[in-house]
Amino acid sequence: MDQENISFVKGNHDNAVVAAFYDRPTPVGHEHVRKHHKWIAERMEEEFIRFLDSLPITIKTEEHLFTHYHLDEMDNFIPIDQDPSGEKLDQFYKKKSDSNYRLVCFGHHHAVHNFITPKAVYFNPGALGCYHKPIARYGIIKLDNHLIIPQIVEVTYENLAFLRSYRELGVPESDFILKVFHGGQ
Repeated sequence: MDQENISFVKGNHDNAVVAAFYDRPTPVGHEHVRKHHKWIAERMEEEFIRFLDSLPITIKTEEHLFTHYHLDEMDNFIPIDQDPSGEKLDQFYKKKSDSNYRLVCFGHHHAVHNFITPKAVYFNPGALGCYHKPIARYGIIKLDNHLIIPQIVEVTYENLAFLRSYRELGVPESDFILKVFHGGQ
């Protein structure tokens, strides 16, 4: 699992799969897909579960924050803002005492967010594999002196075999997952 020059942060799906593996309480908001998380956990080696469980929820530097999604005071993911903006995020991070971030990279909400304010860049390149088109999206951040330049990269790929495999493998909640996370493809 040790990858040079690659770091990971733990997300809500990771938490739910780990909870299912160890029969811990289901994370709030994931009750309806517990069977799906249990199905995944049963197919994973414990070494990988321990790896997921050990991941940090954030990676911070003095000016940069990497997180799966924005966190409350108890380090729980806040509810998804369906109408986010740079101004709202400026206000949210202004309330945090340790926040002088010029760059906040996050995910969770699978839509692309690229908000640039006078205070910070808030960047979510969208989900890598969950999209309504056969496109994998990811982001690159270029740091050039004091400039932060976010870039979204889109790579097309053939996803039909992958999408069919949900039903072929008997993935629990596959209809829900295909509709919500893959646009019903």
